[in-house]
Amino acid sequence: MEHNKNNPKDEIDKLLYDYFKTHNEDVPIETSKAIDEALYKKKHKKHSSFKLSKIAAILILCFTMTTGLIFAKDIINFFNEIFNLKSTNIDNSSIVDAIANKNYIQNVDMDYIPINDNYSIKVDYLMLDDINLYLVFNLYSNKKIDENYRISIPDLVLKDQDGNVIYSGDNISFNNNTQILYCDGWNKINCNSNNYLRELLHIMTNGINNLYKLNFSFNTIILYNEDKPKEKIKIKKDVKFSIEIIEKFTNKYIYKYNQIDEYENFKIEKCIITNTGMYILYRTTNLNIDFNLKNFSKTKRALGCINGFYYFIIQYNLNIDTLNNINTLTITETTTKQTIHLQQ
Repeated sequence: MEHNKNNPKDEIDKLLYDYFKTHNEDVPIETSKAIDEALYKKKHKKHSSFKLSKIAAILILCFTMTTGLIFAKDIINFFNEIFNLKSTNIDNSSIVDAIANKNYIQNVDMDYIPINDNYSIKVDYLMLDDINLYLVFNLYSNKKIDENYRISIPDLVLKDQDGNVIYSGDNISFNNNTQILYCDGWNKINCNSNNYLRELLHIMTNGINNLYKLNFSFNTIILYNEDKPKEKIKIKKDVKFSIEIIEKFTNKYIYKYNQIDEYENFKIEKCIITNTGMYILYRTTNLNIDFNLKNFSKTKRALGCINGFYYFIIQYNLNIDTLNNINTLTITETTTKQTIHLQQ
């Protein structure tokens, strides 16, 4: 399968290229030459590791200062369309902000993997912090696909470099018979071409630590019509591949806080502040237990139930810059109005 011969540039690269072409009079000669050279190398070097998106943050800063906010807004809108989950009632604004404004994203450099004569698949983007994993899957078809179709990979398994299961779509037995807490969802991404389908898999866990390589395996891809659920295309293929995690995600800086006092109905097991938000993981026997932090918006999600305890995670839309160098956090438990102190 050679549909990738004249495959268009990655969208983020194209966005940069089109901007330079349109605003050429505003671009310094040295920068213009560097971009042209980079695009030439990318076009003629099959396995080039260079990605223009690696310098997106620098370019956004330069052109925000020299040519206005139009280009920066285009970049923000681009990532907002891919990673925003508000259509699924999940407020992940702090994650989208980190991706768009801090270039907190990995542009995965991989070729399409053939599935059969008509279809091939790859991963376009990856975002990782200590709680979340975002993956953008890209399915290509030689034939046009109905715009109402979506992707499902029901038996997808993700493992780390040591073979530990991070995610399992079919809930297989985990290593050492331990249960990994997570919740996940798939979000459709609009495409400009009827030959492509893209889907965002977002996973929230009780902790993703020391991940240097992400190993993928699955043997079933299902294309289904949202308007006609019985209309499905089932593709069988044993697929395995790996993605090396970039240093940005392996060498993360976070603030960690611990619960100071003991409480009868709940236990805060983890509280961290990262580039993508603040997260509180807690267990409780009371489903109504909840926590507020100042005036910051939040999203509360259930992770699971083990041994009579319900596990929840709350994401607050702030980041590591918002609460810089604060040793003690104060939150309020909403049912009793108790003040909870958390300390680094």
